[in-house]
Amino acid sequence: MWLSVLRMVGRFQRDIKGAIAIIFAASLFLIVLLIGMSVDYVRWQSNHSEAKSTLDAAVLAAGRIYQLPDTTDEDAIEAAYRYFDANRPKSLITDEETVNFSKQGLSFIGTVTAGRTKTPFLSLFGYESLPVTITSTATLEVSDLELSLMLDITGSMGEGSKLEDLKEASKNLINIVLNDEKFENTSKIALVPFSTFVNVGETYFERVTGTTVPNGNDYTCVAERDTTDRYTDASPDVDNYFSHLKDYYPDIDDVCPTESTIVPLTNDKTVLETNIDSFSIFRSSTAGHLATAFAWYTLSPRWKHIWFPNEHEDEDNTDVITTSDVRRITVLMTDGRYNAQYSGDPSKDQALRLCENIKNEGIVVYAVGFDIPKGSSADEVMLECASSEGHYYNAANGEELKAAYHDIAMKMFLLRVSK
Repeated sequence: MWLSVLRMVGRFQRDIKGAIAIIFAASLFLIVLLIGMSVDYVRWQSNHSEAKSTLDAAVLAAGRIYQLPDTTDEDAIEAAYRYFDANRPKSLITDEETVNFSKQGLSFIGTVTAGRTKTPFLSLFGYESLPVTITSTATLEVSDLELSLMLDITGSMGEGSKLEDLKEASKNLINIVLNDEKFENTSKIALVPFSTFVNVGETYFERVTGTTVPNGNDYTCVAERDTTDRYTDASPDVDNYFSHLKDYYPDIDDVCPTESTIVPLTNDKTVLETNIDSFSIFRSSTAGHLATAFAWYTLSPRWKHIWFPNEHEDEDNTDVITTSDVRRITVLMTDGRYNAQYSGDPSKDQALRLCENIKNEGIVVYAVGFDIPKGSSADEVMLECASSEGHYYNAANGEELKAAYHDIAMKMFLLRVSK
């Protein structure tokens, strides 16, 4: 009897071991299956995220191409396809009809429908891939701008092709911003060329200085005003007028750049480009603080009645403020050290004070140094004047200058992924 019991216990133990082995095998299979599914899911999730980023970048590329002059809707859409094809995740499977780009208004839309991500582990169980469906939309937000361009025409700009490079860069920016064929906006641009002085021209000289024009454009250059409003945008008025060339050089006739005068805000590309083409080198020192000030004045609501008297003849000339949504931006450009002033602190110190106040008024400041040594005084002044490090460009040559102006122009209107 005891022998029978022992035999039964032995058989029971063997049955338990067999059951445990089966349970262990089943559990191991489930664990491996779950791990494999997790690996494939993480792979799908990573692939989906990478594909979304690529699609975002593709629609942004379409928007940037569309901003350029002489490009069409088709050019922008083609750019999106090229970008996506060149950068798509390697594990993303798409047929030709599953990727589509289109344009609606100023939005560029990209979709991937019925895309797939390979699943190496799940394919062992008959699941070759997981679906990938994504959408991206980039929208170009075009707003009205008032933009002033401060342009250096001092002697050092006559080296090589520097002046011609500046002219080309400036005109390219103008054509991107004032793209009337594509954008419905009323953006305007002002020009402020400078050397030893800033030439306000015959039309505005009397309103700025309080005196009649001495003898035509040869004498319509002005210097800083030596009043308590030196660093503000208060408009010129009695006891607050600007000094001018004859105050400092009564007997000299050749210190005013006669061919290069201020152009107040306008959306007439022909006027702007014609004036830029007429710029010539004026061999002299660099009064950068004067140009910085007038770059501000051309944007200031307090100066509207100076530049456009027929439109603003009834405005108070001391307390005019803007209530519009117009964005105000200035681009300050020089290739040298500020070294000419007529009263007050050194030119660079005055420029820095002015830049601080300009930014405090909500004006965005881009600064462009052209062929100036990095770490130099000129480099430091321009960097500090800019709204941020990202708003400063130090161009070593003509190609970099053109690239800087192109980049600035493309940033004038916000392009963002809206979904």
